[in-house]
Amino acid sequence: MTFAHIDPDHLKLGGYALLILMACITLLWVLRRRRKRSKLSHKELLVHVKSGPSFFTPLPKDLEKWIEACNNAFASEKFLDLCLPHLKEALDHQRHLSLDEFRTILNKHTAIKTISWDEFLSQPPLLVFCLGVNGGGKTTTIAKLLHNLTEEQHISKSKLAVIGTDTFRAAAMDQLVQKLKHTDVDVIIPNQAVPKPTTALFQGLEIACNQGKEVILVDTSGRLHTNKNLQLELQSLISKGRTWFSDFKNVSTSLKTLLICDTTHGQSLNAQIEGFSAVHPIDAVFWSKWDCVPHKTALWELMTTCPIPSLSLGIGENANDYKYLNIPELIVDMVPHENIE
Repeated sequence: MTFAHIDPDHLKLGGYALLILMACITLLWVLRRRRKRSKLSHKELLVHVKSGPSFFTPLPKDLEKWIEACNNAFASEKFLDLCLPHLKEALDHQRHLSLDEFRTILNKHTAIKTISWDEFLSQPPLLVFCLGVNGGGKTTTIAKLLHNLTEEQHISKSKLAVIGTDTFRAAAMDQLVQKLKHTDVDVIIPNQAVPKPTTALFQGLEIACNQGKEVILVDTSGRLHTNKNLQLELQSLISKGRTWFSDFKNVSTSLKTLLICDTTHGQSLNAQIEGFSAVHPIDAVFWSKWDCVPHKTALWELMTTCPIPSLSLGIGENANDYKYLNIPELIVDMVPHENIE
């Protein structure tokens, strides 16, 4: 049979059948895309708000996976909900958002308060008190502060000093000296007969100021935030330290307090932050042992609700094992890597 013998009506029916088949296939594809999008809640759909005919155009693969991974990893949707108005505003001016643009919006409008090292360690003469509970990583963090002061703030080691005031714990001073030996910064420790932290601080400040030190870090003893007497002692130590430092330098001086929070303590850090803040205003929080926490998403709400600016994350024992608080990188750190590969 040749084409000349095909009935034109049969051709029309065949064409209609083909059109119906194509329409069914298209409908199934659209429904499948919609079901896939429903798994992402409203997150992925936001990226295509007001995008008109391109509503069903697939997202860039890296952005799609990244949003889905975040959506699955976080029990709370707060971290993205904070950025929804800004995402919509951005989409008023362009049809799509790239992954980099998405991260930029997150970084700009995140709820996490941060403070830079330059701002925290500025304005010498400077006295910095390092606070925290036992075993939180205060001595290790002091080594990181010294590294930043010498390598990034370019302050001479001869202008730096560390004062040990932990007169309670056995071998605390020896540990401080050994831990900071590699820094080549003077560590001033009291005589063995000194019984009180305030006496140790007074002696240390007198020696440091006579030597012309401009930035002095104070290693305080670990203390529970629930122990009222120890917290009141800390309050007195900080208050007297401010007065003595100004008197010895005979100029206007700056005082900063740094709270070292061990991230392995999880949600109990809320109580620690409240307890130490009740005694004296805290200028910054250093989140230590970040590399030791397997499920970091539990810390997100803590960090977003923390009223104190975050300084940095400790990611190891070495002096240079810290990283700045980059919000997009922080979020990616919290998301299981297998979800975004």
